[in-house]
Amino acid sequence: MEDKKIRDSVKKFYNENASYWSTTRQSWWNDLAFIKDYLKEGGKLLDFGCGNGRLLELINSLDEKVRQKIDYQGVDISSRLLNYAQEKYPKNKFKLIEREGELPFPDDSFDLVFSIAVFHHFSPKMAESALIELKRVLKQGGLIFLSGWCLGKGKHLREYQKQQIKLKEKGAAFLSFHEKKADSEEGRYYYRWELEEIVGLAKKIGLDVFGQGNTYSYQGEERNYYIAIKKV
Repeated sequence: MEDKKIRDSVKKFYNENASYWSTTRQSWWNDLAFIKDYLKEGGKLLDFGCGNGRLLELINSLDEKVRQKIDYQGVDISSRLLNYAQEKYPKNKFKLIEREGELPFPDDSFDLVFSIAVFHHFSPKMAESALIELKRVLKQGGLIFLSGWCLGKGKHLREYQKQQIKLKEKGAAFLSFHEKKADSEEGRYYYRWELEEIVGLAKKIGLDVFGQGNTYSYQGEERNYYIAIKKV
């Protein structure tokens, strides 16, 4: 599938479903609560694919001295999600972007980049473009933390398996959301990254992966993969 079609599909999905999606993304996921440890040093932070700004819920839960050291900037391709973010967090900065590989910031702008539940919407080519661009805007010694969604064992895994027979792109599928069913051309575009695959991609472009793993639900089911990266 062409990257432009994927990008347009993801943008359309989030603009059309921004209201309901935001109601389901109000609080921070417990299985990713540990990422606050990466925020302790503070600095200029880019929230890449910020959606409705939910990372700020985690940031605002930190000690005041830590919060004051964080200079937050959110970016997303969904104008409607950014409207929700700006309304809920009027004192913070948000920007609309058109492409994952083109950011409106100079080289070496940020100390930290967080990208939560974003890279599973990228094809391998798009993910590589995004990581190259994040590396560009990150300062030397800066940190990138990214996570993506594991399918689990429910209906979305069955949708994925069924569509793998139809779609030419290995690893890709369109997944249902709320009451909207998916088929091989409509729904949430999802690419099923293996942890080793995303780690290999980061290393390919010269980033140092110093942390990686999976997070789990209370029932022991895989929820998210994550990697922590440094620009060296």
